[in-house]
Amino acid sequence: MALTLSTQTDLYRFFAIAFNAAPGVTYMNQLYAASESGMSVKDIVNAFTTKTEFTSTYPAFLTNAQFASNLIDNVVGASATDAAKTAAKTQVEAALTAGLSRGDVVYNIFNNLASLTGDATWGGTATLLANKVAYAKYYTETMLGGAEATPSLAALKAVLANVTAASSAAAADIAAVLNPAPAPANQTFTLTIGVDQVTGGAGNDTFSSNYDVINTAHTLSGLDALDGGAGNDTLNITDSAGGTVDVSLPTSVKSIETVNVQTTNTLSGNAADVSTWAGLTAANFSVKGAVQTLTVADTTALTASNAGGGLTVSHGLSQTVTTKGGALTASGSAGAVVATSNAQAGNNATVNGGTTVAFTGNDVTTGTVTIGTTTAPSGAVTVTSTGNYTDGANVTLGAITVKGGTTISVTQASGITAAESKAAVDDASNFTLTQSAVTITGTSATTAVTVTQDAAVTEVDDDTTGIGVIGVANGDVGVTDVNASSATKAGTITAVTLNSFGNATLNSGALATINLTGTGTSLTATQGALTTATTTTQALNVNGLTTTGTVTLDTDITTLNVNSSTAASTINSLVAAGATAVNVSGNANLTLTGQTLTAATQITNTSTGNLTLGSALGTATAYTGGTGNDVITLAASHAAAVTTGTGDDTVTIGGAFAAGGSVDAGAAGTDTLVLADTVAVTVSSSTTFAGLISNFERLSLTGTADADQTVDLANLDNLNYIKVAGVDTGNTLSLTNVASGVTLVANSGTAGTLLASLAVGSSSDVANVSVSASTAKTVTGLTLTGFETVNFATDDSATTATGIAHIVTTLTDANAKAITVAGDAGLTIGTFAGTALTSFDASGVTKGAVTFATANLAAAATLSGGAGNDSINASSAATAAVTLNGNDGNDTLTGGSKGDIINGGTGDDIAYGLGGADNLTGGTGADVFGYIVASPTNSNGVNQDTITDFVAGTDKIGLDGTSITYLGEANGYGAVLTSLTGSTPEAVLDTSTSTLYINLNSDNVLDTNDITIKLDGITDLAQSDFVGLALAAGSTITGSSGADVIMGLGGADTLNGNAGADTISAGAGADTITAGTGIDTITTGAGADIVIMNQVLTANRDIITDFTGGAGGDELRFDISDLGLAGGTEYVGAIGSVAVDSSEEILVLTGAGYATDEAAETAIAGRITTDGLDIVAVYFNTTDNTAHVIYDADAGVDGSGTAVLIGQLTNITTQAGLDAFTTANIGSQA
Repeated sequence: MALTLSTQTDLYRFFAIAFNAAPGVTYMNQLYAASESGMSVKDIVNAFTTKTEFTSTYPAFLTNAQFASNLIDNVVGASATDAAKTAAKTQVEAALTAGLSRGDVVYNIFNNLASLTGDATWGGTATLLANKVAYAKYYTETMLGGAEATPSLAALKAVLANVTAASSAAAADIAAVLNPAPAPANQTFTLTIGVDQVTGGAGNDTFSSNYDVINTAHTLSGLDALDGGAGNDTLNITDSAGGTVDVSLPTSVKSIETVNVQTTNTLSGNAADVSTWAGLTAANFSVKGAVQTLTVADTTALTASNAGGGLTVSHGLSQTVTTKGGALTASGSAGAVVATSNAQAGNNATVNGGTTVAFTGNDVTTGTVTIGTTTAPSGAVTVTSTGNYTDGANVTLGAITVKGGTTISVTQASGITAAESKAAVDDASNFTLTQSAVTITGTSATTAVTVTQDAAVTEVDDDTTGIGVIGVANGDVGVTDVNASSATKAGTITAVTLNSFGNATLNSGALATINLTGTGTSLTATQGALTTATTTTQALNVNGLTTTGTVTLDTDITTLNVNSSTAASTINSLVAAGATAVNVSGNANLTLTGQTLTAATQITNTSTGNLTLGSALGTATAYTGGTGNDVITLAASHAAAVTTGTGDDTVTIGGAFAAGGSVDAGAAGTDTLVLADTVAVTVSSSTTFAGLISNFERLSLTGTADADQTVDLANLDNLNYIKVAGVDTGNTLSLTNVASGVTLVANSGTAGTLLASLAVGSSSDVANVSVSASTAKTVTGLTLTGFETVNFATDDSATTATGIAHIVTTLTDANAKAITVAGDAGLTIGTFAGTALTSFDASGVTKGAVTFATANLAAAATLSGGAGNDSINASSAATAAVTLNGNDGNDTLTGGSKGDIINGGTGDDIAYGLGGADNLTGGTGADVFGYIVASPTNSNGVNQDTITDFVAGTDKIGLDGTSITYLGEANGYGAVLTSLTGSTPEAVLDTSTSTLYINLNSDNVLDTNDITIKLDGITDLAQSDFVGLALAAGSTITGSSGADVIMGLGGADTLNGNAGADTISAGAGADTITAGTGIDTITTGAGADIVIMNQVLTANRDIITDFTGGAGGDELRFDISDLGLAGGTEYVGAIGSVAVDSSEEILVLTGAGYATDEAAETAIAGRITTDGLDIVAVYFNTTDNTAHVIYDADAGVDGSGTAVLIGQLTNITTQAGLDAFTTANIGSQA
């Protein structure tokens, strides 16, 4: 049967739907044969949709939903809405699920679409299908395409690839797409030195002109007439071979669309005018040299660059201009202007006209930027400027002036490089770069302005500590609305954003939003000159802002909305005198160091950040706080309600309220009421004030009490946490009617007395006392009335605790039974007379020393130290025994008159049992157990002490003020007596009982005038187990003729080693140490100590382990009589500066060391040539890396070997350590 047109069309539709392709001759013949065989169109569709051409696009393994989605997306494309496509996918999936084949679905789709042309939902898709059929028919029937035996499916798909519902189905249009005419040939014309009258063809022709080196002439010359003809033609002009380009020579140039001028020099006459070249759409110039002037027509897009100078350009469809090291002037652009000034330095840049303007200036110094002064741009204006800093002088970058533009954005960077910043850290003469002053004037189209500068940095000149910094100052900013001076015309600039600024002035009647970040000096915002303001609500948004001056807003602003977000901001002063309502919001902290809100009746804070208002609120101003920490101040006679939020709020009140005034600090948070001490005295004298404050948890008293003052806490809402600023000497600040659990904070200490007394007492009242500071503070007097427990919190507020100890000079609390101390600072309690104490516990102290002495306690007590080097003294405890626990640290523990228990704990402790039969345990460390010569009965007879853990060779037995001669061991008491020699003092150990006997006089009788000590488990001792000990500050200890161990403590002790190889530890205090004969080892300890050197033999040298040089350090003092020095003249410096034949006798040689004592002697002899001069010298020995002290009885003899080593400073391990010495570290005595 013959193929009908309807059937033929359906087959084209099928191929378009199933394959998105034209069938072409081969496949259309197959479709025809199938139809002639009697198959219906539907049968054909089902047969062909099983072939690989179909399943390669729609694989059999796709689910019904996947097939539906892919098919509809491919068929419909963008010709229907997403909603329609989604509905169609659902219908297809449902049909497949109901049993239809994929061929059935395809058949139904193209049949349905055939009748939907003009349908609101599917009309576009129906038209798309009809257009695809038209293109497929033309390709198959007219072009006879796809006639290959096996046509390319990709080629068949390409026929329909670009067909849309908007494509023309006219045969001519289809032919133009599928069978376009061949493009015309492109021609190339090379100009000659003769007359060139050239006309191009229909193609995209190229004309080329260069310099003819043979004829020494440029081929673009007079009488040339160039016509590009049809096509998109290009004229290339270059001087690469020489010569000078002169575009004015040709008689005519027309129908050439693009000209490219590439020169290595300047143009002829430093100018080019192509404005008369008809048909020119793009002019591209690349030149080098002096300022070049370029002119084009308004229909020509101009791109120009000068690699070695400036440019002046005018007119153009658009302008893209780049200069390097020269002035830039652009004007008359009908479109966008993109201008770049590289290496701008002091060159000026000017742009007038254009739509959008984008200017970039690099390496700017004093060069200015001016935009729109004669013709304002009509679009957005963007200015980016980067400065150039040169060390050697301050620099102020050139001004930036902009007029016009819809939006204006100016961004300036200082341009200071990383290398310059690195060099500045050690520069004693840095300088400051001041960024550009920015002046912006709007037009009627201008709505928003943004100015961004680098943050200000204060210049630092430093060449020693590495903290030098190049200074950066912000430039001033001025923004003026076009109608700023009009009394009737509304402004147009609604928003200004300043990211770092100097002195800024904003003037616009429409200004509703001000955004500020970075650093700023001051800002004044004026709402124009309108008779009646149109903008009375203003948003002030800050983010990481810090100003040094005032932010002043117009009095026309009656509602001010301040938002502080992202980063904390500080405004030195905010003035909004006309604002009646002030609202604060955001999530970042905001500090107004001062504020003037004269008209404000309500301040509402909803911020989650902290808000600090530095000035007092107006007396009629109500306040509602936020969730952050509010800090506000109220003057006396405040007459409005204040409610702070849920944070930890602080409210300072200057005096009594007026009618209507009150403060509710809110139920949440820890809130602080701040009162001057004099105000607190006044307002707490009656109950009125307490009724007007609520929900405060803490009271802070400012001002130092300079008279006896009483603050009644019962009339201050019964606040029980009180922080005091101070009390003057001789005065008492009395806090009355406090409750148990009161906390007293004295972080600055007090020169006078702080007194706290209970309202109602019980038997278990608690007082908490806190001192926190980075340096030791002193509370001169602390009187607590009626408190059984006192808890001290001692804090070192430094980042890393240094071991400070705060001081309470006198603590008075007759009821105190328990005292605790905890914190990372120690505590010294100078005087405490309470006798009820049963516990002193400083085990919570993690650093710093604790010093405490009891009175005569009425009952047994336990006294414990902390982690520092503590001193716990119970020597006044004569009624009951005490237990002392040193815990950590090197502690000094002194018992009382009864049988005490003393536990040293860890550390090198010193324990004095004093009276009674004491039980002493040193614990770990090298401990010393001290006894007093004048009080032998402290440990003999029934009062004999027991040391439970004495370790021979580590621990020591000490007598105050003298050393002990150990006679050895004896078995039995009789043998002990036999061992005595009559010398004093001397000691013998009875190995049968582990009892040590110390004979204090020469009677060879052991009685109540002598000391006995039970040493558990000890059967062997040595002379080194005994030590001379300074019990009291300022003690004098003289060693024996043997090898003594001598220890000072905290005072200015005098320690004399005498003969023998002594070990002397001076301890704290400014001690004086004379080691005597023998090789002695000296540890000076803390304090500015004096070591007297009077020996001239190496066998009697002193080894000093911790000598401190420099200001405030120790002193080596040489005895000029014993050493034979004439006058003890001192010198500290390099050997080369010692005067020849000088009389300088005590030398410290800095700068360089020597390998041997002889080498040092030789160097000295090179300067002192007179024989017979005795000297002592301190130098650095490079062999053992310690400082040596040598004595030379004949300094003028070179290399005679007369130098003798008399001392060694083993802790001075570098030459730099010795170089720190001053003349204060050496001295002499007669």
